[in-house]
Amino acid sequence: MPDGTLGEFLDQGASVTRDFGIGSLTIILVVAVYAPLRDWVRILIRRLFRRELLDEGVVLASFSNRAGGQPPDEILKSLTACLEEAFQPSRIIVAKGKDEPEARLIQKFSQSSEPVLLWEDPSPDLPCAGIVTALPVRIRRDLKILILLGAPRKGGFYTRDRLQVLRALMRLAEILLENADLHEQTLKEAQAGLEKERQYAKEKEKIIQDLHDGVGGTITNIHLLSGMALHHTGDKT
Repeated sequence: MPDGTLGEFLDQGASVTRDFGIGSLTIILVVAVYAPLRDWVRILIRRLFRRELLDEGVVLASFSNRAGGQPPDEILKSLTACLEEAFQPSRIIVAKGKDEPEARLIQKFSQSSEPVLLWEDPSPDLPCAGIVTALPVRIRRDLKILILLGAPRKGGFYTRDRLQVLRALMRLAEILLENADLHEQTLKEAQAGLEKERQYAKEKEKIIQDLHDGVGGTITNIHLLSGMALHHTGDKT
């Protein structure tokens, strides 16, 4: 290979190596700077729009302390109170499917398991205007409750971090409601079993009483007949 050709080859190799090194260093710098820059931008946006960062652990702990061990209705009350305090929506509507409009509303969201952003998919069938988020609550995989939230009172929409807290809150609510439902079902089954035991004991007592009365009556009849026989024998003598 001529010297000129070898020199050009080596120069090209050095250039490729240099370009690769510069590209790798650029990628490393971008990756290193991205996360702090992203966080800085988020903090700046929160300050500009006066948005407070929700602590997911604090919200979940507050709800769990209120709702733990409570019946389903009290769990829902605790959930709405927690939503009010943490997210400050302009309105909260809880649909349980007790009447036909609520049943139709729940049927509309029957395939949803995550918060539905209604500003992305507006629905004309909502019970009132201003609803921006629908929160499905499933118990044993069936949609039983639908919670509708209005926009935050301070304006705007629910940010990504707040939607994440909402998801976690709904999952916790589903667990607590399912446990409460199972507890109530167990109590009903236990009460039904106790009622059957009481009925059985009552019937048993009645049978024993009837047998006692029957045996007592037979003994009394035998005693009377014996007395009559003795008296008749005494008359003959």
